[in-house]
Amino acid sequence: MKLVKLTMAMVLALGVAQVYADSTNLVQTVRVQLLGFRQGGTRTFGNVTTKSLDTVNVDTRRVIQALAAATGSSISSTGRLVLVTPLRNGFVPHFEIRDGSTTVDVSGFITYQPWSGTLETFTQNSRTGRTQGNNYSIRQFALHDNDGAALTLHFDVNGIANGSNVNNVTGDDTFIDASGSGDREGDLLLLQGTIGVFGHTLESVPDGDSTGGVS
Repeated sequence: MKLVKLTMAMVLALGVAQVYADSTNLVQTVRVQLLGFRQGGTRTFGNVTTKSLDTVNVDTRRVIQALAAATGSSISSTGRLVLVTPLRNGFVPHFEIRDGSTTVDVSGFITYQPWSGTLETFTQNSRTGRTQGNNYSIRQFALHDNDGAALTLHFDVNGIANGSNVNNVTGDDTFIDASGSGDREGDLLLLQGTIGVFGHTLESVPDGDSTGGVS
């Protein structure tokens, strides 16, 4: 199953792509910004009983902390969650936590996929040569247990994703207007917010290695 769609315009922008395909990864930053609601407490004042809701921020830092705990990894506050797409036929995108020289593959804990077909727009200025493309679809982003390794945080959200690209650079910037549900330490969460996958960093990959040579 393809996790990231590389459009023909992007392939052409690579100059037939084979040079990059043999030696390059596209690295994009993943940003999670979700607001969660969970059941609050119950209070009684005289004849009146009230039950409330609490709010919980589910952001990239909390996601990285949950993944680090599940994988037994030591990750500092500067660790990043990234999507790595090898520009080589036969290699699939994967998610990593990167923190200095430390890299942890966390692909088994994350599902990122389209849930619908795609609508596209495109404009080009014949005088300046500037191009602007957008694509729209429903996408899912989920955080879940993997192979017996349990997380303290789970969620499954989806929504309309807007992927944008200027001048056919490698990689779309994609932002999902997401909502869904999950849990933290067993407590139900109702979530809404944004999932972003963005950036256009190309890194050199040694032959036979799709990880960019990062240990």
